[in-house]
Amino acid sequence: MRNPALFQALHEHYKETFADIREHIKQRDMFFIGILIFLTIVLFQAFSPDEYKQLIGQVLAKQLETKAKIDVGFLSSLSLFILLYLVLRYCQLSVIIERRYNYIQELESELSKKFTNKKMFTREGGAYLQNYPKISNWAHWIYTSVFPCALLLCVAINFVSNWQLVTCERVFGGIINTVLDGLITITVLLYMYNRYFEQ
Repeated sequence: MRNPALFQALHEHYKETFADIREHIKQRDMFFIGILIFLTIVLFQAFSPDEYKQLIGQVLAKQLETKAKIDVGFLSSLSLFILLYLVLRYCQLSVIIERRYNYIQELESELSKKFTNKKMFTREGGAYLQNYPKISNWAHWIYTSVFPCALLLCVAINFVSNWQLVTCERVFGGIINTVLDGLITITVLLYMYNRYFEQ
């Protein structure tokens, strides 16, 4: 090994990059769970608006210790805003993870040049992808194709439901929800474009 200091620096960078990937994966998984929770809330409201209003109204009245009837219409916009944030962060982290995996493969290639056994540093790159299990391919397809399409379908259902429920006094809330539905749709489409056309 001609330059041990360079090898050590590359190796340290490799370890730090891999640790970053692991941290991003944990964060992405938490955002995925958050999306499922808020998507459930949004769909509950879309499919059972009266039950949703009654249940949330009762919970809020109990928490606020009031007998007054509480208008929960604003919560639909709040739920969509939170869902937008979760989707945006999930998509950002997914793109970052994909880019870092590509980068870590380059690092592995550079580190492997220092050894006679060229597969010495291929755990996360070449060797991992070469023997990728079918269940992992299936899970990857679910996460990167089925989930975004299902999310788009749920947003479309919410959009239609939103405008079926809009009354004259709720037009402003309907417009806000439409904008939020649109922003979620754009975010998911940009993620899918990046995933399938820019990599």
